[in-house]
Amino acid sequence: MRRHSVAVLVRLIQERLRAARPRLTLIVPPRLAAIQLAEALFAPLTAWLTGEAECPATHLARALRATCVALLGALRCG
Repeated sequence: MRRHSVAVLVRLIQERLRAARPRLTLIVPPRLAAIQLAEALFAPLTAWLTGEAECPATHLARALRATCVALLGALRCG
């Protein structure tokens, strides 16, 4: 199930990255960036859902958003 969920998320992220062109130029292809973002989102989300780690949902949501912003910043050209 995880593999399928990540694949769906990769596709959605990739579509958004492609739509953001040309104002968003990445140092890697959009597919690779989408895979990196999806996996970075799914690791903590999986741990949270399985009870491996606890925190309020709002804190997790903020952390996931900050992660995406930081990763996109690191993947941008220039």
